[in-house]
Amino acid sequence: MNKAIVFVIVILLAFILPSCTDCEYQMETYIEPLVFNGLVINKYIDQENHLFPKVEIKNESETITFLPAEKFSGKLFFEYVQVNDSIFKVKGSRTIQIKRNNDISEFTFSCKEF
Repeated sequence: MNKAIVFVIVILLAFILPSCTDCEYQMETYIEPLVFNGLVINKYIDQENHLFPKVEIKNESETITFLPAEKFSGKLFFEYVQVNDSIFKVKGSRTIQIKRNNDISEFTFSCKEF
């Protein structure tokens, strides 16, 4: 195999693999531990914090602010979710369920975009 082709493949892998590993680490650290069983009470773009999308969830006895990161398919989730939607997520899962008017939609966060 040509040395130039091997060099290009090695460089590409050097950029692709850390992104996948970093994404998986972030999913395991920030998405999987979350537990939701509540109601969406607010949804907004945080003007003071780098325009991050935020969703506030009344979760039994506390209010949680969830930041649906765009790189984890969070953009679709943020566009869909509305105030007064019921929201559910079990620990260890990457899937969030939204219940609205007796319809249930699921959003699975993943690293497939990397």
